[in-house]
Amino acid sequence: TVDMRQVVSAITQQLQPRFLQQECRLTVSIPETPVWAEVDEPRIERVVMNLLLNALNAIGHDEGAVTITLRAETEIIVEVQDNGCGMDADQLAVIRDRFAAIERGHIPDSKGIGLNLCKRLIDAHGGRFTLCSALGTGTTVTFVLSRSPGPPEPAASHRQTTHDPT
Repeated sequence: TVDMRQVVSAITQQLQPRFLQQECRLTVSIPETPVWAEVDEPRIERVVMNLLLNALNAIGHDEGAVTITLRAETEIIVEVQDNGCGMDADQLAVIRDRFAAIERGHIPDSKGIGLNLCKRLIDAHGGRFTLCSALGTGTTVTFVLSRSPGPPEPAASHRQTTHDPT
């Protein structure tokens, strides 16, 4: 069981120097209380990292901004939004075709594999992955995961006593 706040915080701290280097503002919005998920932490970290790097790479202008938001509702929602170049309807159609191919068990060519890999990893966790974009205004990628009630309670400590008959 993983606190998704720690996943988001760790990756954003790791990437902060790259955002500063590109003079891109990174805004992180996370709840104050734990957001528990039963996930493979390294794989979810990879998804968050990939989405943030994609967003950063899409920004080729001054005043670039990326926002990552973690919300805990009935499900866990992670949203990465950028004000980068965005994608037109044809580019989105190609990506959705690749997503459909993945769902049918086909592995598409390597172009755009980052988003495809993210979708596969989220699907493997029983989640949902969506992509919205408009040319010239940016992209929003959202993934949704099931919430977990929290980490298992630590096992009660057991006291062992030995009685020596002598």
